[in-house]
Amino acid sequence: MKQENIPLADVNFDPLIACVRELTGHFGFTTRQSEFDMLARDENGKLPFHQAGAALEVAGLDFEKVESRRLPRQADQYPALVRLSSGVPIIVYELNDDQALIWRPGTAAAVWESMAVLTAEPPLNFLTVWGDPDVLRDQSAPWHATAKYHWFWGELRKERPALQPVLLASLIINLLSIALPLFTMNVYDRVIPNHATASLWVLAIGVLLAFSLEFALRRARTDVLDEVGRRLDLKLSQKIFARMDSVGQQRMGQLHGGRRDKLEISPNLWAGVGLVRGGAGTALVGDAQTVATRIREYQDVGIDTFILSGYPHLEEAYRFAELVFPLLKLRSANVTPLRANTGPFGETIAGEHRPLQKASQS
Repeated sequence: MKQENIPLADVNFDPLIACVRELTGHFGFTTRQSEFDMLARDENGKLPFHQAGAALEVAGLDFEKVESRRLPRQADQYPALVRLSSGVPIIVYELNDDQALIWRPGTAAAVWESMAVLTAEPPLNFLTVWGDPDVLRDQSAPWHATAKYHWFWGELRKERPALQPVLLASLIINLLSIALPLFTMNVYDRVIPNHATASLWVLAIGVLLAFSLEFALRRARTDVLDEVGRRLDLKLSQKIFARMDSVGQQRMGQLHGGRRDKLEISPNLWAGVGLVRGGAGTALVGDAQTVATRIREYQDVGIDTFILSGYPHLEEAYRFAELVFPLLKLRSANVTPLRANTGPFGETIAGEHRPLQKASQS
């Protein structure tokens, strides 16, 4: 993707966004600068590198974080978004023995540079980037090579660093589970025959320590799995919603950008429901007076009809009627009372017309 040379000193120029837009052009996508406005900026108004993953997802690209202080030699790791030790983001498209094809923000095209330049500025962060996962997944390759492009397995693959401590904790828990059988065996085989009371105390303390450690590891494992599960639920939900054709659903996603730290999109207006559920996902949050004030603000701009729901639905309906309705200026609609349309024998008739006269009864 060709871009005009833009000086890095330009206050409106964001190097990270420039890199993301360059990558989208490389994969045949188009993006607008305004699409990144929902992402949080630093004190200088620039996009920090920890937002690179969110920016890539906004642009419709996928990525995988690689823990490496040197540029990997595997060809499938490129193109990559790299942050150098100077803090400047660059794109590495290709690597050979002593050169790298690099695009720097503000330049028109990628150029081959000596590896010695990157040795002087070692990379601090490395993100492998790929384009449309559907196209890549359909390529003729073994399943383990294309799994990282899958909408589910690709996200699970990114959580490998968080799951490694879970596997280690599970191994230690299984080893500690044999503490009680070993304790019982030693008590019956050695303590009781030899009346070794002192040994019994030592064994008991050891078992208690093993149980305490096992309990702590189980709690820690549960907490880690819960956090990983929440992150996966959030990411997968947003991926599913992003594939919907509904314009309303796309606007719902733009309210929060899939982030849990930007859910209050307006005073007392919370968009967290839209993270994991399709359809309308904004909620008025607060006490009765606060909710009534927000509704009156909607009324002031001309909205006179509201479709509301709550969790749990029936209980919240009663609470809303009892606490919020008295604080609102409501007008009763002129509704004609309904009456059952019955036939001559008391049966209910679905049509609108009643018989003119009763049939004779025999």
